[in-house]
Amino acid sequence: MVITTGNGPWGSTQGVSGNHFFGLQRNAASIKQTVGGHTVGGTYNLVVHVARRTNNPASGENGLRVTADGVEIANSLVTNTEFERRAFTYTADNANVEIELAATGADGDRTVFVDAIEIPENLPGYRRDIAGCVHASNIELFHDSTQRACAERCDVDSGCVAFEFGVDYGASGRYQPSDCQLQSSADSSDCDGRLFNLDLYVKE
Repeated sequence: MVITTGNGPWGSTQGVSGNHFFGLQRNAASIKQTVGGHTVGGTYNLVVHVARRTNNPASGENGLRVTADGVEIANSLVTNTEFERRAFTYTADNANVEIELAATGADGDRTVFVDAIEIPENLPGYRRDIAGCVHASNIELFHDSTQRACAERCDVDSGCVAFEFGVDYGASGRYQPSDCQLQSSADSSDCDGRLFNLDLYVKE
């Protein structure tokens, strides 16, 4: 089911990205999607933000099982009541991989929340900092980019040591999803990318 961020009857949990998140209510409730564009044999990271409902009607443990083409890559408890980031690694056996997230635990009315699900593009030579950003070191801004295209722009600019990339964290302001902002600094201290819809990619 789809839940509005901050919804009182569901525990007033605040989402990570946008105005809604998924709720997996009761054991074995699941969502799945086939994702294309994989390189066979390539290693990928699946990023998921998870939380449990604060006011579950039933007692007991919440868990989340993650599979890629039916192969379990994670099965763990969810004890936090605010969203936390978890990353799972898998190897693609096909160009199209079915990703499934399923609630686990004993029978009863308990819900696992999931939000901001993504498979970041692998960019050799760059480290990705989720919700990272840099103050006052902008070089040039490009719109309607991809992470790879932004990395290529940074590679050919001798002054570029990092770039910010626009994502949907639900904030208002200058940056939009797919914006590419080249940076002359990689100092992300005291900068919260969620306030600006930004992730940071730093040259390694």
